Amino acid sequence: MDIITVIKKIPYFDNIDEVVLKNKSGFKLLKFKNGELIKAQGEEIDEVFIIVDGKVVAEYVSESGKSLELDILEPYDIVAPGFIYTSEPFYPVNIISEGNARILAIEKDTFLEILQQNKKLFLKFLNEIGDKFHILSQKLFLLSTKTLKEKVAYVLLKKATSSKDIYLKINKEKLSRFLGCARPALSRVFAEFEKEGIIEREGRNIRILKIEKLKQLINEL
Repeated sequence: MDIITVIKKIPYFDNIDEVVLKNKSGFKLLKFKNGELIKAQGEEIDEVFIIVDGKVVAEYVSESGKSLELDILEPYDIVAPGFIYTSEPFYPVNIISEGNARILAIEKDTFLEILQQNKKLFLKFLNEIGDKFHILSQKLFLLSTKTLKEKVAYVLLKKATSSKDIYLKINKEKLSRFLGCARPALSRVFAEFEKEGIIEREGRNIRILKIEKLKQLINEL
């Protein structure tokens, strides 16, 4: 499969003429194996990275060496979009492949030219930046909470939206990494919520029975 065919499969570029893409230089397809460090925290962002397939993890490492998973990036996500065109374009986190992954790398000047020529793509890019900062704000809230129960309550309320029925797309291991806790501790919280009649569970399906109790835990009432 040639690189133009790969690019056209990415929603960002679905309405851009193939001839325009062929006249552009600065595209390359990169492949990574499971656990491979793609970019290191503090490394300069010299290209725009878009996930083609597979998943990558954004992991922050503190000065003391403690690591915290901030996000899981999936196909068609842009890596660190809010930092690409800043005055200090450096990766704020380690970018690590989770399983085999392919990434489209685009020279920053080339991507900027395409953005300037396509309003729809430009708006998609702005939405991507907004979505990532929304995820970051949620993560900052989770870091500011005192207990794991508060963190789990927050996640359940955010996923519940207008419905009290939730399907967790990620397993407990990945959720525990996202929350920065051990998996057994997370399991205990779910068991406590179930014992207290706050939720009922069946596999990854969770039904909230006492939504007010969850809100009380994070002081939203």
